[in-house]
Amino acid sequence: MKIKNGWCEDSFDALCNFHRYPLKDAEQLIESKNESLYVVETINLTPAEGESKMVHHNKYFTHGLGSAVALATCIEIGSKDCTEELIAIPTATEEENEEHHEVYELKESLKKQDLAEEFAKSHPDY
Repeated sequence: MKIKNGWCEDSFDALCNFHRYPLKDAEQLIESKNESLYVVETINLTPAEGESKMVHHNKYFTHGLGSAVALATCIEIGSKDCTEELIAIPTATEEENEEHHEVYELKESLKKQDLAEEFAKSHPDY
């Protein structure tokens, strides 16, 4: 008898739940994971400035699941000597997507403005 759905232990000692899935749906999931905005969430236990009972809940935004996992891995490895703990990697909510887009556009606008000012300073006769 073939097993269609079930559980197994993989070579990394993780439990894996597997089931059959339509190819068309799988391809759509793969495409969306590459286009989605992900939020790498951490808690930094360093006390917030002037607040001994407050810490930081950080959200790092990145495009694509692979980038989010890579960033999370860097945070996990880099935070071994400090107090930042990885807590989640969800896809961004609609509100987070909108806010990220606004901040990104502002950042790009400021970057262009800074470059223009830098160019003007270094080329006063242009």
